Amino acid sequence: MFKTDLDNIKRMIDISAVRTDVTLEELDMVIDLAIKNNLICAFAMPCFTSILVERLSIYKDILVGGVIGFPSGADTTDMKVNQVKEMLGLGVDELDMVINVGAMKSMIEEGCTRFGIGLLTVKKIFNTEDIAENVSPIENDGY
Repeated sequence: MFKTDLDNIKRMIDISAVRTDVTLEELDMVIDLAIKNNLICAFAMPCFTSILVERLSIYKDILVGGVIGFPSGADTTDMKVNQVKEMLGLGVDELDMVINVGAMKSMIEEGCTRFGIGLLTVKKIFNTEDIAENVSPIENDGY
């Protein structure tokens, strides 16, 4: 049976500093909370991800996440692929990606595929050298 004690619950929690105006002081608070509570994963905006990776490198139980397309999701597929490559190169363990919600809604409303949404299909990612083979844009056939 699954245990739901406090320690197990803490290991299910991601913590993030992904507002557009997050400061280094706030990032330090997020890092401290992740360490103090042994949370499963911490995220920062891309400009601070290398700092997060460095500061959490000795805490092997705490994963570091990278954000893709934050905050709007309106980046092109190629931009998102490059962001994935950069985040993996920095050493993140997990990726969170925002889809282009406006394009998705437009597709639903217009019933067509003329908008490039920028979704990615992730097959298997072993290391940064494999990224080109293992992350590919979903093909659109009508735009």
